[in-house]
Parts: sequence; structure tokens; C-alpha cells
Amino acid sequence: MIVNTLHKLTQINFGRFISSLRFVNISSLPEFCVIPTTHQREIQKAVDFTEKYLKDRHHSISGESYTTHSLDVAKTLFTEANVFDPKVLTAAILHDVLQDEKITKEQIKKEFGEEILKIVEECTVYTNESQSHEQEDQKLITNSIHNSLEARLVLFADRLTNLKLLDKIDPEEWKERDVINYYRRSYRLIHRCKNTNEIMEEKIRKICEDKFKTLDV
Repeated sequence: MIVNTLHKLTQINFGRFISSLRFVNISSLPEFCVIPTTHQREIQKAVDFTEKYLKDRHHSISGESYTTHSLDVAKTLFTEANVFDPKVLTAAILHDVLQDEKITKEQIKKEFGEEILKIVEECTVYTNESQSHEQEDQKLITNSIHNSLEARLVLFADRLTNLKLLDKIDPEEWKERDVINYYRRSYRLIHRCKNTNEIMEEKIRKICEDKFKTLDV
């Protein structure tokens, strides 16, 4: 069976993600942080699923494939936020898939189970022709206080991953007002969902407050 180049790259990236423990102080980590082989296969399955359906779509901020973005979000959880729950990592890989109309909730449930589906649903920004992306994003944040802890963790990791890239975004793609409002909505998220994850909360707060200082807001 011939494996395409993107799939090989994905496998390598996933391997780096799993092996990233070598860059962490092992003695400071709880025993459960090492992901069992069974769960590694489930996470790899999520990577393959995302690649299969979203390989031709690109993230609006990074410009990279959704597979790469999803891996970055999972890596943020694993290496920065000390989140080792395989369910959360799997959902992080899948958090954007329901934005594609070709993918149904039934598919996610069949492939990954109802628990993963619920987390992914809570993280999904559903497109609505009558609303702008900004309005949809605001709705996601407004509803986040009612989400499960697992979904909030994915939302925080997604925000943190995106915020690190905003200063590099093409001004042709995002107007300055849109960028500033994204910082504001991100700041609102951590205030609505306090005690979700102290590490990510502090990092998001610092990035946003540093930006606000430059804008004098």
C-alpha cells in the first residue's frame, strides 16, 4: 500500500508529539501522563480521519492544513498545559471536523464514540449565513461556560495556539479590527471559564494584556 507524502509527514509529526515527553522533566510528571499504546492508536486514528476529510482545507490564521493545526492544538495541551487525558487529545485532533458539511455527527459517533462526539460538538463553530464569523465565535464563547471541562480545555488550547500566530497574520486576510476583537474575545473566554486550566489561562491572559498595552485599551 502506497502512503502519500502528507500521511508520512503526519505520522512523523504525531511521533514527535508523543515523544515530546523527552523535552519535559520526566520526574515532575505523574505516571498517567504516558499515553498507553491503545490510546495512541485512537489518537492516530483521529489524525488520519482529519487528514482524510480536511487535507484540502487551510486554517484561517496559520494558513496551514487543518491536520497541522489540530496537531498543534493537541501538542499545546500535552506539552504546555499538562493535559494527558486521551479523550481530550483525541477531541483536540477532531475539534474542527464538524465544520465540514461532508462529515456527520453519526460518523464521529461511530468512529470515536458518543463522549468524543459531545466534546467536538461543544467546540464547533457552526456556520450561519445570517451571522459573521465573529458573531459565531462570540456565540461559541458565550456558550462555553456551559461546556464540559474537556471541551473547555480544547477551546483554551485552540485559542492559545491561535493567539501565538496573530502577530504574523497576513493583513490582507484579517483586518486590524478583526485581530483586536479576537484578542478581546479570547480574554473574555478565560474570564467566563475560570479554573479550566491555570497554565493556559495565565498564558492567554499575558498574551492578551501585552497586546492591550500596545493598543492602550
